[in-house]
Amino acid sequence: MLLEAEPEVEDESLLHELPTPDPSTLPVITEEARKAGWHKAIMRIQAERARLTGRPNSMLISGQKARPIDDGVREAMVTLWSPSGVPPRGLKAKNRDNQILGWLKRNKRSVPEGNHGLAKAVQRVMKSLKPPV
Repeated sequence: MLLEAEPEVEDESLLHELPTPDPSTLPVITEEARKAGWHKAIMRIQAERARLTGRPNSMLISGQKARPIDDGVREAMVTLWSPSGVPPRGLKAKNRDNQILGWLKRNKRSVPEGNHGLAKAVQRVMKSLKPPV
């Protein structure tokens, strides 16, 4: 007993030709709009990453690392020598560093280790406090 195979049903949707749109009616995206769209997408991704890691978004965007020692030294300098944070002329480096060290210890901030750790941290902070010339 031979069964006859049913004829395949043709998919009619493939038989219709889609109309070709007129290029003048298609939306035109400018270079500025494309860049703005990318910028929004990147900002959204970074905000999502910041939410997942619990870090502030500014740390992820700017690439700045948390620097507990430098931050503490900067805070000490601004507190000791307000508002600029720059020590007065004539103050010797050793005295300046001792004042900063005392402030860091009193306020329970991170203190650098090593012989020259504090001096280097103070120099880094002083360099960052100077306005660009």
